Amino acid sequence: MIDLSKGRRVAGGSINEAYRVPLEDGRTAFVKTRRDAPPGEYAAEAAALAWLAEPGTVRVPEVIEVDETYLALEWVEPGSLDRDGEEELGRVRLVDVAAAGAPQRLHAAAGRTRDGGLEAHTRSAARSSSSSPRQAASTMSRTVSKPRSPP
Repeated sequence: MIDLSKGRRVAGGSINEAYRVPLEDGRTAFVKTRRDAPPGEYAAEAAALAWLAEPGTVRVPEVIEVDETYLALEWVEPGSLDRDGEEELGRVRLVDVAAAGAPQRLHAAAGRTRDGGLEAHTRSAARSSSSSPRQAASTMSRTVSKPRSPP
């Protein structure tokens, strides 16, 4: 169990409170939590991260622990992509990642019906992949980071 009393508040939790928490094994975790999180929300996010990591085309933070009240992820130091990083991200084809079965798996994990949102983001990123890698990276980062509206 993650002990938030050992952590400190940090930015980046979006609608959640976010903490940087040192773990007993020497690692550091990014922990997000909030009082009104609906049941299954953090499990669904953990499932989404596992799906993104599965094909090995995009590096995502490791899920350390998931609970109904929080999600603990591997700490990633803040930074930004350089030109080479943008080019590499632009080569990642989101349609290849989507072939791992995301819409069905993620909606099932969230306990929701399919609403087309993920499929629309995937198609948008796929269209951008025919442009330059740099343009694709820009579009993908905007697409992947767009918050979804509640169903």
